[in-house]
Amino acid sequence: MRKVLGLVAVLCLTAGTAGAADAPSGESLLMPPPDGFKIGYAVGDAQFRMTEFVPAKETVENWSQMVTQQVFVGRGGADPEVIQQKLLERWKTACAGGSGERLDGEALNGYRSSLWSFACPRNPATGKPEVVWIKVISGTDSGYVAQYAFRQIETPERRQLALDYIARVNLCDTRTAEHPCPSGVAAASGAKP
Repeated sequence: MRKVLGLVAVLCLTAGTAGAADAPSGESLLMPPPDGFKIGYAVGDAQFRMTEFVPAKETVENWSQMVTQQVFVGRGGADPEVIQQKLLERWKTACAGGSGERLDGEALNGYRSSLWSFACPRNPATGKPEVVWIKVISGTDSGYVAQYAFRQIETPERRQLALDYIARVNLCDTRTAEHPCPSGVAAASGAKP
């Protein structure tokens, strides 16, 4: 639901606290694309970066699954639950019969995070059902959003696939032991989309 995904970007940009305009020097979003996916679209500047991954034989215009990562540089410290509540309001406005469910609010490697699922029975732009799992992570330097979407109805298998992937998404900071990075993540690596 590209229109709603765009709303995620607008919402997160306005929901974060004021921060430095420079890119973070040690936070790293650990979110490799799923096996068999390719970059379908990427955009970025000093304040915002987004990458959309789709299955290798699909496009961002015509996809069955999409994984999206967003980095809101200088927007760390926002409350992930407040962002998710605002996303739910906008989701319901964009999709008649749209719904959302809070799944988790546990800390992630010492960072505040929130995981929700959103469902749309019929995306007005495509006429297809859509379900998305969204993890919002409030970093020290930046805000991060990881999404796994299906342009199909939710099934137990799709739900498990998305949740397994989202569970592997992590955020770390090479500058502090409070948010340890796994071995192999270089010091001062910066936020990587």
